[in-house]
Amino acid sequence: MITRVLGTVESVEVVQSTGYPKLDEAALAAGRNWRFEPAKDDAGMPVAGEKTLALSFKVQGGSRIAVTCAELTAQVAAFRTQQPAGDRGAVHGRAHRNDG
Repeated sequence: MITRVLGTVESVEVVQSTGYPKLDEAALAAGRNWRFEPAKDDAGMPVAGEKTLALSFKVQGGSRIAVTCAELTAQVAAFRTQQPAGDRGAVHGRAHRNDG
């Protein structure tokens, strides 16, 4: 996942497929709409960044797998409400300047 200076997602890709094309597509669609706190350079200025995120999917209550973007986005929102405010995935890593 590559993010722009303002924390919007520039690109997202599946590194390892779940084996379910619809689930992979739902993850990509949801990821394109996520927003992040931008990484900062040494001067404290926001910079574009690159981040690899591992998403884990669990089957609950039978064999149904969430395959829609709406379901995946709802699961991410629920996860975020359970995380401390300072631990919500600020993008760090190989940061580079990008005016996008």
